[in-house]
Amino acid sequence: MDKIENIQIINGLFIPENAKEVLLDLISSKIEFHKRHKYKGDVLFSEERINELQKIRDLIMTITNTAIKNKKKIVVEGIINLKMID
Repeated sequence: MDKIENIQIINGLFIPENAKEVLLDLISSKIEFHKRHKYKGDVLFSEERINELQKIRDLIMTITNTAIKNKKKIVVEGIINLKMID
């Protein structure tokens, strides 16, 4: 079995506006990636993934806007797991 690399790309306490910016930039990048590549492969998969990411974007907006309204901070932790396969 190949080794899995766990890379922590986000780990911190954020004011909601900064958490929103970081997370929405990430989601927007993923959406744009799928929009660019949907014509190079599985269009159905890309459309489904774009829809999933848009729902995630909406959830991020809801959470961060609630935190802003309630004057709360947000802890964001994000780990990417990488594994090479054949």
